[in-house]
Amino acid sequence: VAAKIQLSRGVTALEVPTGSFVLGGILLLPLLIGQPLDWVTQPSGIALALYLGIATMALANTLLTRGIRGLTPGPVATLMLYVAVLVISF
Repeated sequence: VAAKIQLSRGVTALEVPTGSFVLGGILLLPLLIGQPLDWVTQPSGIALALYLGIATMALANTLLTRGIRGLTPGPVATLMLYVAVLVISF
């Protein structure tokens, strides 16, 4: 519903997920303290972080946001619940 409101106000499809991920990242920073981060400095760690950030999050959520632009909030909420159930079941 919040994404639909933002889209109707003229926010671009890239800005909607970006804002939520930045906010989520800031809220998760306290959990990062004390975690081993040696893997991020390795080439494979950098590649994994880029893949997870770009392919699985940025691209997928930008396409999702573009896709819900023409729908009303009710069907969007239903679709998102369905997607959540599919993800949890795997």
